[in-house]
Amino acid sequence: MAMLSRITAVLGPTNTGKTHYAIERMLGHRTGVIGLPLRLLAREVYDKIVAIRGPSVVALVTGEERIVPPRTQYWVCTVEAMPEGMGADFVAIDEIQLCADPERGHVFTDRLLRMRGTHETLFLGADTMRGTIAALVPEAQFMRRDRMSELVYAGSKKISRMPPRSAIVGFSVDNVYAIAELIRRQKGGAAVVMGALSPRTRNAQVELYQNGDVDYLVATDAIGMGLNLDVNHVAFSSLTKFDGRRMRDLAPNELAQIAGRAGRGMSHGSFGVTGEAAPLSDEVAKAIMEHRFAPLKKLIWRNSDLRFGSIDALIHALEASPSNEILVKAREADDLMALKTLSQQAEIRARASDGASVQLLWDVCRIPDFRGISHGEHAALLEVIYAYLHERGRIPDDWMARQIKRIDRADGDIDALSKRLSFIRTWTYVAQRSGWVDDENHWRDATRAVEDRLSDALHQRLTQRFVDRRTSVLLRRLKQKEALLAEVNENGEVTVEGEFVGRLEGFQFRQDKDATGQEAKTLKSASLQALAPHFHLRADRFYNAPDTEIDFTEQGGLMWGEHAIGKLVGTDDAMKPRIVAFVDEEAGVDVQQKVERRLQHFIDRKVAALFEPMLNLQRDEELSGLARGFAFQMVEGFGILPRASVADDVKALDQDARGALRKHGIRFGQFTIFMPLLLKPAPTRLRLVLWSLAQKLDEFPEAPPPGLVTLPVDKHAPAGADTMSGYRNAGERAIRIDMLERLADMLRSEDSRGGFEAKADMLSITGMTLEQFADLMQGLGYAAEKGERAKVKATTAVVVDTPAEDAAAADAVAPETDVETQPTPVEPNQGSDAADTVSESAPENEVFYTFTWGRKPRPQAHAKRAEGQRRQGKPKGKGGKPNRDNKPQGGKTFQARPEKKDRIDPDNPFAAALMGLKDKG
Repeated sequence: MAMLSRITAVLGPTNTGKTHYAIERMLGHRTGVIGLPLRLLAREVYDKIVAIRGPSVVALVTGEERIVPPRTQYWVCTVEAMPEGMGADFVAIDEIQLCADPERGHVFTDRLLRMRGTHETLFLGADTMRGTIAALVPEAQFMRRDRMSELVYAGSKKISRMPPRSAIVGFSVDNVYAIAELIRRQKGGAAVVMGALSPRTRNAQVELYQNGDVDYLVATDAIGMGLNLDVNHVAFSSLTKFDGRRMRDLAPNELAQIAGRAGRGMSHGSFGVTGEAAPLSDEVAKAIMEHRFAPLKKLIWRNSDLRFGSIDALIHALEASPSNEILVKAREADDLMALKTLSQQAEIRARASDGASVQLLWDVCRIPDFRGISHGEHAALLEVIYAYLHERGRIPDDWMARQIKRIDRADGDIDALSKRLSFIRTWTYVAQRSGWVDDENHWRDATRAVEDRLSDALHQRLTQRFVDRRTSVLLRRLKQKEALLAEVNENGEVTVEGEFVGRLEGFQFRQDKDATGQEAKTLKSASLQALAPHFHLRADRFYNAPDTEIDFTEQGGLMWGEHAIGKLVGTDDAMKPRIVAFVDEEAGVDVQQKVERRLQHFIDRKVAALFEPMLNLQRDEELSGLARGFAFQMVEGFGILPRASVADDVKALDQDARGALRKHGIRFGQFTIFMPLLLKPAPTRLRLVLWSLAQKLDEFPEAPPPGLVTLPVDKHAPAGADTMSGYRNAGERAIRIDMLERLADMLRSEDSRGGFEAKADMLSITGMTLEQFADLMQGLGYAAEKGERAKVKATTAVVVDTPAEDAAAADAVAPETDVETQPTPVEPNQGSDAADTVSESAPENEVFYTFTWGRKPRPQAHAKRAEGQRRQGKPKGKGGKPNRDNKPQGGKTFQARPEKKDRIDPDNPFAAALMGLKDKG
């Protein structure tokens, strides 16, 4: 006696284990077919069964994928691709409530009415189908399965406050992308799941979420169709969707289908809204939590008893109305619309002249419009495919290859790759049809390979755009409370768990500036935790580093290599500054103290080395009385004292006291009392820093470049900065104090009362022009009187018209002279030996200055002195002046030839001009 087929409807809310139950039941039979609502879900179930029974007995059949081993026992399919007439022992249809879906409902209704297993049939879905199944399939039994965990309504939450392990649901691609971008910025990233993704891309994205790389999932309502994910909270960003024809509100049962993804297994879940979605009403929220929904009264139906005698007969059959009042005729689907469009063309009607050709036309029209282009373009493609199949029986390989080659590109952004993936799905579908191409295995492999490449590229772009992998990796490791592994390269770049997080500059961590918001907090937390051992290792290395690796800046900073690690702070003793180390608090007190001790050793040794003469002076116990007091002033002045400020103290010193001080290298100059060894660049640089600390300056004056005799006066510098720099301000320029004393030695031999002119030696040691020197002298207290006089010119010269060679020779032996000559032109009729004389050139004046101490000379005295010079033929004193004939009359001027040629500094920038002056006369 034949065993009767048992039909059971397993109904209940989500997370009741219905699909798992169906798999167990199917594997209890010898053969079975299970129909699932999504290609993604079919792939998931296929992988589960393969893991149990092996790939040799499990087939996967979807519109775009076909894996059918020779010994297949179990078929995992999308509902549309379920094979008919196989006589399998077991049949299951998942998500049976989709019988009411406007787009695909007629397919599910057809399976509900017509597909049966020889031994067992299961319908899996929502409890809202109980009444319609009972009416349409009276023999069906019902099994109620209750949810294994609770589902609660959590209200509205901002995305920034969304808890981890949340799924945010959007109903458009743009909406999904916008939410994912926001989460990336605030939370480190999100995985993206949409029905349009290929299984390969979807699985890669889900893996990001499942393994904890990201804590957030942004998805379309595709996740409501049985995709099992570890989601604790589901948030709706919108409560409306476009159903292919119009925007409409989601029904409570549709919301429940998606919200039920939260709380898998025995874990409780929650749902709510976010973004612009309005809070759910109490009634709707309660209905979702208690799984109470209005039963489905109507199911979508389309006639499956088709007539292929003609195109018109086929269209008539497809448009037939149901006889049962529970069933509602489906709206015109894409395949019927394409059939009607093609039937209007005469060529198509001519080809579809018999049953086989009409059935072929219908099979072509059922190619889904994966590309989402206009209806007209889709119909045009179908027309070409039908023409090839009807005329040749196959789609030509070269034409197929061209279509695929145009798509086989992995470049471009997310939108471009998504579009190519939708295009390749058309050719994957075509390659899966039996008998449509010559080498079916080749084209199935080729289209699958292209889809895989595009899928991988799309996953990569999605991850690049919506996942900050660095933040996600660090967040996962922080949550796991594992020790983080940090590495610091030679450039100070810090990587934690292989991700760049910032730079270690000295003992301070500078995190990546690109990080903001939550990402920045995560980076800092992970980085400082991971860097703890590195701080100690670096502190040990720094403590043992030589002083040559450490330096101070002119603003009081302390450097180790190129990194600032501390600063100097003034104390009561200017020669003993205090250290403040720049060490992150997270490095710990031990590291802080070790760095401070090493820096204190460095600066103490630096002061001791550069100021050794002055410190020896401070420690000399043999100095007593006035000498000891004066030594104390020298130390307070960092080895430099303007003489005017201590004039009385200097006068009070006897010769023994001065001698004792001179033994320490102190020089008593006319303008400054100083220690020459402390004028070198290194002590000067440190002296300015220590003095600035003592003066509590906010901005320290910079040390002058080494080697300069004079430099421009800094009018904004604090008082005393010139002295600490080793210079004295005089007019517009400052002169180095040791060179000033050399100048003072020269000036001592001049007649400062009667007046004198600058000598070449004076200009040489200062490196100044005459005008600059005059300004300097006035800054030192001298009066400078400017005058002019005529330059002396040569009176005659002879010019002979000679050949060029002779002229060149004459030039070569002619002595150098400042005399300007002007040749007189030779008349054309004169011979080559003609000569002419040259008249004197026009007189030219030169500037000179007369210097006197403290004031200008009285006009009467000046006139009397000039008259005496004219009578006697020589100047009074050493600074002679010209007579009324403007001719020099003895005495030395700055134009006169010095007694010693080697007194002019050859490195002086004005040496050439001074040499010219020395050669005049």
